[in-house]
Amino acid sequence: MTRTVSFLKLQDRIPKSKLPQGGNMAVNKPTGDNARKGAVKKRSQTKTTLGGASAFTKRDKASGEFMGVKKPSKGKKAAKKFKGVRLEKKVAKKKQAKKR
Repeated sequence: MTRTVSFLKLQDRIPKSKLPQGGNMAVNKPTGDNARKGAVKKRSQTKTTLGGASAFTKRDKASGEFMGVKKPSKGKKAAKKFKGVRLEKKVAKKKQAKKR
């Protein structure tokens, strides 16, 4: 029969002077939790209209291929952005006219 000791019981056994400031033990982050750290660098998104409602379209940076669309949920007029994907800068019409 194996005996397990919970985290709280183990913390009570260690003297407070041996613990880091705050009296809490260090805990490593879970591995394989499928969480993204930082921004998605190889993609961008742009705001588009889809059936009169605003939507966001994700695009591959290297090939320019459209990858996915976030549509607004039923009864709403706007969709939410893709998380961690940068927005493309829109070029103003006046700037385009000056360049020509």
